[in-house]
Amino acid sequence: MQGIPTLSCRVRLSVPRNIQLYQSLGYEIYDEEVIHKPNEIQVKVVLMKKMLSTSAGISMIN
Repeated sequence: MQGIPTLSCRVRLSVPRNIQLYQSLGYEIYDEEVIHKPNEIQVKVVLMKKMLSTSAGISMIN
């Protein structure tokens, strides 16, 4: 696998404290979506990602 590795996650839009936590760890919001749960529950989330530096001692296995 080539390229810059990334971490991504979904965070509930209704919990700004969690969004702020991930932003403080270097994550950026790149999209929003609605997750459809059972019983017609809809959860709005933001998609967040963080680019990992290959110089941070992270090795990738092909």
